[in-house]
Amino acid sequence: MIFKTITRKITRLPPKVGQVSRKIPIDVNESTGLFSLTLPKEVTDLLGVHPTCAKNTYGALTFDLDKMLERYELAVQKSLATQVIVINYRVKCSDNTPFGLRNDFDECSTDPLPLNIIGFDYEVLLRIEDRLYSQEFDGAPLHFEGSAKSGRNRMVIEWSAAAEAMFEEMTKRMESMIEQMNAFFAPNALDDNVTAALSGKSRPLLGSDTT
Repeated sequence: MIFKTITRKITRLPPKVGQVSRKIPIDVNESTGLFSLTLPKEVTDLLGVHPTCAKNTYGALTFDLDKMLERYELAVQKSLATQVIVINYRVKCSDNTPFGLRNDFDECSTDPLPLNIIGFDYEVLLRIEDRLYSQEFDGAPLHFEGSAKSGRNRMVIEWSAAAEAMFEEMTKRMESMIEQMNAFFAPNALDDNVTAALSGKSRPLLGSDTT
């Protein structure tokens, strides 16, 4: 016996993209008291789940339905998504560098020293149409991360394993260079480090001896 009919909106996969309303009849078994429903075909086809759901109460059944539809919507989003690498890059160069004068660090614009500064990191995100999303772990909701359009300091490129490995290696080399510079310019060791470098016993920033 039909207890009531509820309506839920679901997103369809290409080629029929967009949301559509689906009426879902909820039956109640008069002898057992079980409430049951049949999931929309789009949901069972994508998730590969059994089409029939049954619970002891109406509330438990609709709760499970909405959780299943959340899984479906996430699966739809993931199926439409492509992986991209988002590169964040900022630089401050004095005007006597080969790059010319450039300052992407507004907070450093009044610094009197002619510093050359580089800010770099990258992350792998999901692109759906013109938007970027992150996902904390598989099955977690997608979080909006802004536009997928490239800009002056934020560039978006197609993901590949080789490209991700390259940027990871670049990050490690930059971190290593920073560690070496911090060690070289340590106040209690700077005199010895300069003497060793000038005598050819060490090569600053390369971390190796010539002897």
